[in-house]
Amino acid sequence: MAETVARPISTLKLVGIYSGLYVGLAILALLVTLFLNFENSAMGLIIAFAAASGMAQIWVSRERAAPPFGRAWQVAALCAVVTTAIMAAVATLVLQAEGMVFQDLANEGALMIGVVALGIFALNFLVIRLGLWMTGRSAAKRL
Repeated sequence: MAETVARPISTLKLVGIYSGLYVGLAILALLVTLFLNFENSAMGLIIAFAAASGMAQIWVSRERAAPPFGRAWQVAALCAVVTTAIMAAVATLVLQAEGMVFQDLANEGALMIGVVALGIFALNFLVIRLGLWMTGRSAAKRL
């Protein structure tokens, strides 16, 4: 039986894998909520955690080791930026589709919108890092 060789994977590929998993799981969650009348206010965080876990599995299987500490934080930060951007884009589309004017949002003030966006980013960042840590450790133990 041939031993598998560790193949390093680039940070951008990891973020791309995460993004694909996130979008795919978000579409799956949308279909579940439409057809099964199931709603969960934490679904965005669950999707981020599941996408990070899937990315960690691929990462460990390719590199044959647990994700390095510093690089895992870097990848989690980039994935959190992507997640926050996707969430902002979806929120903008929903606001436009429902005919809500952005004037109401602008009345809140740029500082308040920035604080909310920063809070969403921080929460996504920590959830993604948790998914990487939990799945990366367990996958590395199985090597």
